[in-house]
Amino acid sequence: DAEYDLFMQELIALEEQYPEFKTKDSPSQRVGGQPLDAFQKVEHRIPMLSLANAFHEGDLRDFDRRVRQEVGDDVAYVCELKIDGLAVSVRYENGYFVQGATRGDGTD
Repeated sequence: DAEYDLFMQELIALEEQYPEFKTKDSPSQRVGGQPLDAFQKVEHRIPMLSLANAFHEGDLRDFDRRVRQEVGDDVAYVCELKIDGLAVSVRYENGYFVQGATRGDGTD
């Protein structure tokens, strides 16, 4: 995962330096993959987006500053180890499971 993150950062830097080579299908411009036809399509109520990586303390401080600008100073964080795997959205209504979906492209 660390190697992937480094390659992604390199790609993003190259696309910033040479914007004429940035395309809509670049891994830097999309999240996940296309939904499979075998499953019913689900539109996420809240987009499931990827978070930017933080490699240095300054990256974390910048993130915190942006969060506080959006929601104010009453902010608390929970940090957990990152475990690679599948991103899912699960919805319950009145305590009953009603829907489960993978991230797909982040919106569908």
